[in-house]
Amino acid sequence: MQETRLDPICTICTFAPLKSSIEQRADSLKPYLDRGSVGITNDGLLVLRSSEGLNLKEKADIARLIDAENNDRNSLYSEIAKANNYGAERIPDIKDIFAKSWIKNAKAGWWIQSPDGSWSQKK
Repeated sequence: MQETRLDPICTICTFAPLKSSIEQRADSLKPYLDRGSVGITNDGLLVLRSSEGLNLKEKADIARLIDAENNDRNSLYSEIAKANNYGAERIPDIKDIFAKSWIKNAKAGWWIQSPDGSWSQKK
């Protein structure tokens, strides 16, 4: 497999709107990550792990937040591939790079999925 190297200039400058959107949403997602309602999958996307204790408004909010976040993350990966002149077949490599970063930067206590699909709280 060819190693994927990303051009740091294009990843910093070209994708400001997506990065900004992800950053702005972080404060809204944090309470759900903190209480374990949302987890980070092994491919770096977010998933509803438990709706226990959530009221109807929170369930709707969390579904909207997860959908928007995952859409932005997937758009970011596609745009990075385009900017680096990679074909769509390289998007999984880019996604893997980011997934490792999302998981590495997760706070202690957040639920993360290991490569084998099992879930644990980050220590």
